[in-house]
Amino acid sequence: MGFGSFDPTFGLISFNPETFERTPKPSLAWLGSIARTRKLSSVTFAAMTKT
Repeated sequence: MGFGSFDPTFGLISFNPETFERTPKPSLAWLGSIARTRKLSSVTFAAMTKT
């Protein structure tokens, strides 16, 4: 993947190369809630520590 390509990426905002529209992904809201509250919910913590 180089500069100017439209290859899939892993980020917080999706991009439509046809309309140039940027759309927040659900992960952005999740990360924002952690930043605002400075806490992980028990459900999130359980999912992260599940083996």
